[in-house]
Amino acid sequence: MGQKNSKGLTKKELDRLKKETNFNQNELLKIYKKFIEENPNGMIKKQDFGKLTKQLGLRDEFFSELLFNNFDDDNNGYIDFSELCTVMNIIMKGSTDDKLEFIFKVYDLDGNGFLEKEELYQIVESIYKIASNSQFFDTKEEMLTYVDQCFEEADQDNDGKLSFDEFKTRAKNDPKFLTSLSPFFEN
Repeated sequence: MGQKNSKGLTKKELDRLKKETNFNQNELLKIYKKFIEENPNGMIKKQDFGKLTKQLGLRDEFFSELLFNNFDDDNNGYIDFSELCTVMNIIMKGSTDDKLEFIFKVYDLDGNGFLEKEELYQIVESIYKIASNSQFFDTKEEMLTYVDQCFEEADQDNDGKLSFDEFKTRAKNDPKFLTSLSPFFEN
């Protein structure tokens, strides 16, 4: 084991996280302190993550599970500090492309590298439950119709699915599309 600093992180782990994220040492130490206060065993279980997302206003279990699965990079059923920092870095300090890549990965439910309409419908329904996106849509059906239209326009090769490049192009050219699909972007 590496030498631990006064906050409980090894110097090696702290140095790695400084290199791999856009957080500085002080930010990492603050995040770690809060993480350990909330999770003394150093890991967040799926059920605890669900409680946390509910406290943050993400009340949809389906969406919460999608997020958990994408935070839990090593698929061990827990989110450790490093995994948390990696995703927090994307959400808080990542570029638009970083965020789009994360969103695409979350929404690619079957992990095949493409977004199918059915996947987007599931996501849109979940997002609608979370945020109601009332700033753009009066009803869920209106939102689904809009996403359907966007899908058709974004699917440039007409193969019935969106590649990451097609998704990214549409998202960058249509802020309404991006906002309707993600709680990570605000207009």
